[in-house]
Amino acid sequence: RRDTIDATAFNSAITIDASASSGARLIGSTANGNLNTLIGGSAGGNEFVLGTISTNSLVGGSNGLDTLTLTQGGALLDSAFTPISKIGTLKLEGTANTVTLGANALIAGIRTLVGGEGGDDGSGNTFNTSAYGSAGVLFQVTDQDYLSNVTAIIGGTGVDTLKFSRDGVSVTDENVGNLTSIEVLR
Repeated sequence: RRDTIDATAFNSAITIDASASSGARLIGSTANGNLNTLIGGSAGGNEFVLGTISTNSLVGGSNGLDTLTLTQGGALLDSAFTPISKIGTLKLEGTANTVTLGANALIAGIRTLVGGEGGDDGSGNTFNTSAYGSAGVLFQVTDQDYLSNVTAIIGGTGVDTLKFSRDGVSVTDENVGNLTSIEVLR
């Protein structure tokens, strides 16, 4: 069982400490100037749901198996990950995402990027993890239509993987023209 704590109605800074939980879904307020402090259960399996990242302090469980879900699209730079730790997956639900990840996201624990959730159909999205160096990244997208809508997916020098979350995907050369430094398709 996973506890859900929804702070979307709060208009001021809020701290949610679910560290005693065995896994929680923490929904931060988007109306408080992004002054959320969210602390997940130490067992992992936490999901942190935010509109965007700004000055949030976000601490996942001890095993890096937690998910940060962003409901609003837009530019997301590596510097936004400075106050974040112990997160394994970044899930995007907004539209027109330009995501550039580097040393801060790597330290935060981000190893998986998930696109195609919520309103994200891939249109205009760019995912760039070239600054990750040899650390491999898993890019998970829904299907070939999503992939066709993406502007670019750029991996680093490690073994980067593109995984489809739906069955029955048919990929042709024209679908992968926007991929750079992706070594594995599955």
